[in-house]
Amino acid sequence: MKYYLIITTLIWCNAYAQVAGETKAASGKLDFNYYRDSRAYNVMTINLLADLPGRFQYFSLVDYFSEMQSPESADTERYYIEQNVRYYLSQDKVLAISLQAAMQSGQRNDLVRAGLLVNISSISTLEDFFKRNAVTFGINLFPVQADHQDGFNWQVEYIYSVVIAPRIFNSRLYLAGFADQNMNQDEISWVTEHQLGYRFYNNFFVVTEYRINEGLDKETGLGVGLEFLLPF
Repeated sequence: MKYYLIITTLIWCNAYAQVAGETKAASGKLDFNYYRDSRAYNVMTINLLADLPGRFQYFSLVDYFSEMQSPESADTERYYIEQNVRYYLSQDKVLAISLQAAMQSGQRNDLVRAGLLVNISSISTLEDFFKRNAVTFGINLFPVQADHQDGFNWQVEYIYSVVIAPRIFNSRLYLAGFADQNMNQDEISWVTEHQLGYRFYNNFFVVTEYRINEGLDKETGLGVGLEFLLPF
C-alpha cells in the first residue's frame, strides 16, 4: 500500500500534537524511529504519548515493516498498530484502568485487552529511589483478552526507561523498552524490545534496538537507525 499508511499516520500525529499543544488540552511526546533490522527488513515506528485532561492518558504504537530485498521495499508489507487508553484512579498516577486494541497484518490477528496498569516508580515509598536513579518502571496486567484464539489467553507487559549516567552524558543517553509475556493456554511466549539512544543534536537521536519476537521464524534481531522526538 506504498506510502499511504505512513503519510496518513504522520499527518494525523503531527496535527494532533500541534492542536493539543496550542490548546493546552494535552501534553506528551511524539517520536519517529527508522531502523534497518539485521533480519533483512526496514522498520518505521511512530509512538504517541499524551496526558489528557481528567486523568486520562493515550498511547499509540505503530510499526511498519518492509523487506530490504523487495524490489518495492518502500511498500508496507506488514504492520502492527496498538492503541491504549488509560484512566488513572488517583492524582499520584500509580494505578490506571487500561484498555488496549491491537491490530496487525494477516487474518484473525486483531485483539482487545483490558486490565490494570501499575506504575511501580510512582508509588510514594519508592518514588524518591526511582527519581534519584532516573528510572521508571511499570507493569500492565491484562487478564481480559478478546481474540480469535482458542482457550484462555492473557498478557503481562513490563515497561521501563533509564537515563544512563545523566551527569556524565548530560541526560543524552537512555535505555528504554518493554517485555510482553503472553500466556496462551499452556504456552508462554515473549515479545521484547530494548532501545539504546543518544541525543546528538537537538531532538535527534542515534538509536540501536534489540528485538525478540518468539512468534517469528527469526526470533531475534538488532536494529540501527535514527529517532526524532517532538514534545508538546
